[in-house]
Amino acid sequence: MRCNNFWSLNTYSQHSFSSYDDQLTRGGPLVRLPARNNLNATLTSDGRGLLAVQVNGSLNWNPAGGWSRDVGVTATIHPGPNFQLQVGPSYSRARNVSQFIRSVGDPTATTTYGMRSVFATIDETDLALDTRLNWTFSPKASLQLYVQPLIVAGAYSDYKQLRTPGTFNFDVYGRDAGSISHGSDGFTVDPDGAGPAPVFTIGDQDFNFRSLRANLIFRWEYRPGSTLFVVWQQQRAGSAPYGDFAFRRDFGALFDNAATNVLAVKATYWLGL
Repeated sequence: MRCNNFWSLNTYSQHSFSSYDDQLTRGGPLVRLPARNNLNATLTSDGRGLLAVQVNGSLNWNPAGGWSRDVGVTATIHPGPNFQLQVGPSYSRARNVSQFIRSVGDPTATTTYGMRSVFATIDETDLALDTRLNWTFSPKASLQLYVQPLIVAGAYSDYKQLRTPGTFNFDVYGRDAGSISHGSDGFTVDPDGAGPAPVFTIGDQDFNFRSLRANLIFRWEYRPGSTLFVVWQQQRAGSAPYGDFAFRRDFGALFDNAATNVLAVKATYWLGL
């Protein structure tokens, strides 16, 4: 929908019916995924002025308890034909009730063909800030910059196993089947309690990932057909096993990781033969 003031609103919804998936168990039994629903909306302001804004959001959910919510804002400052600055923060939260962990061979698991497909529920939070700068000094010289700080936190819970092939039914360890205990090396799972099934272990899955990427490109056409490119890249990345999202702690930790810097220079020369 486009308004007379040049603002626009676009929305759509989607429904995906239940379907079989032969990849969720990584080579194990088929799984019947639940139906999924999706709503999206994008609001865009008049792009002819100094400042243009776009807001977008989406909502996804399924009847099994999985969901995701995303929102992003992109602000573009365009004071002239030779300069553009774009800043785009985005935030998302999601819950996936069928995050695959590992397969465990077990001859007593006859229902699932001698293999236990282990899953968990993961609650994930993502925060990013994409910044882009395009600056043309002259028809022969320009500068481009891209910077993205990214913070991701993931917390795992409800470790479980697929109950029956061709379904989306699970047995949660310690509640529906067997027992699970946490130790210094992760989790110890006894899938059937006092039964004959062997015990196995699962490492701690909780994580916090932080990264900072920056790219700077300078282009100069120093003579017709001959161009010099100077490219600088920096990458910082690291992780921690917290699992919870804490902005001040995680943002501050972006600069605790050592930086990898790359400088590249490329020149072309037009001979004109």
